Amino acid sequence: MPGMSEDWAVRTARPASLEEVLRVVTPAVGRLGVRTEVSEQWVVVTDGNDRPRVWIGRPHRSADGQGVDLDLCATGHDVVAEYGAPESLVRDVAGALASALGGVAERRSLAIVPDEPDLSAPYQALPDDCPADALTDTQALVIQSQQRIALTPWLVHQQQWVARHGLGLTVVTPATSSLTPAASAMLRVTGSRWVVDTGDTLYDGHLGLRLSWDGREFSASDDLDPAFAPLASDTWAPLVHAEVVHPYDAPMRIGELTADVCRSAGLTPPSWAGIIEPPESAYDPELITDVAQQVSPGPSRFVITGSGFDGMLDVIPQPPGVVEQMEVTADPRHGRLPSEALAEFAVGVIDAGAEIAVLGYRRSTGGRLVPSRMTGPTVPAVAVFARRRFPDLSDAGALRLAGRSARLVETPLPAVVVEYDAEPGTPEGDEAAARLIRLIEGLAMHDIHLRDAGA
Repeated sequence: MPGMSEDWAVRTARPASLEEVLRVVTPAVGRLGVRTEVSEQWVVVTDGNDRPRVWIGRPHRSADGQGVDLDLCATGHDVVAEYGAPESLVRDVAGALASALGGVAERRSLAIVPDEPDLSAPYQALPDDCPADALTDTQALVIQSQQRIALTPWLVHQQQWVARHGLGLTVVTPATSSLTPAASAMLRVTGSRWVVDTGDTLYDGHLGLRLSWDGREFSASDDLDPAFAPLASDTWAPLVHAEVVHPYDAPMRIGELTADVCRSAGLTPPSWAGIIEPPESAYDPELITDVAQQVSPGPSRFVITGSGFDGMLDVIPQPPGVVEQMEVTADPRHGRLPSEALAEFAVGVIDAGAEIAVLGYRRSTGGRLVPSRMTGPTVPAVAVFARRRFPDLSDAGALRLAGRSARLVETPLPAVVVEYDAEPGTPEGDEAAARLIRLIEGLAMHDIHLRDAGA
């Protein structure tokens, strides 16, 4: 099996430019080379063949907001001939930066699970710019061991590299690792795979299916790995999802709906937004709109955070208009939200202009992370569907689809509101989750946006 990546961070009180990093690192690595990577987003320490061995990222806001972090990463595929073990090299580079910048160096990598399954394979020689730990003709493997895997610049760099080279990305972690919602979403949306290594078996961290390795790629069986089973100690975290289509011929400020939906759910508006974790800019709908317009006609995705929640904001240009989708996961709470809060949520999201909105609960480890075991589907508390999104659906048809707990409202705007009186973690909760899935599938047949988008 290839060695795992080495991940370090240097915490400083002030940002350092890439030029300053170059000046500090060059004398610290002796005969090795130091230069900027081709994207000029990283400083790289290179071996005698000019092959990058340590990547040093641009400074960014630390997750706790108490300083500035420099990320350092080294692949674990083989030794550095002019230096020795990769972990010694990245340790020394981190120490030199911390000393010169008045900061503190911290190793984020943890010991990998021992006696791991054999992933031996005829790995390909790595191209000079490859940041992965191992490479086959179809997959780039990244071995991570942190307890919290975030959407860091390093993970984004890995995904961008495999996309340029037409490969799949596979992130391998021990069962003790969890993903942030943003990292989980990125892997799922890009078709990347999260492989969990228990020491005895391998399985898909999102689906739980047992995996086998043929030296070229992972193949899934139909069996769930026992390690994927939920635990009695799991808690339930509130989850909020909302969507609207902004017409092209109307004024557009992406992000205002998201802030209003958060307020309607009893949360504060988002405070930070960006494309990595931790997000790098204060939450500003005008800035988000500008960035999305620059990326258009392609989609754009923003990591958003606020007091007690993390999530994603997606902007998807389509023929009928621009879709704004948001989803946030909040800190777990004890007990279901009171009926008054659910009613306020329904009124608030309708008034904000949401066309689809759901407030529910997702299984959690006690935080907002996605563990390597079963977390879904979402157990709903209340769901809201604006009638203008489904113009050919009659009142009777809407009530028939939505079921016994649905009601039609006319204010602030015509909508279908469905409340679910079921406790998460019970058979009734499982049935409520299934009912919501069936309702969404039924409404899709009447969705004017899907029809106009050609879905």
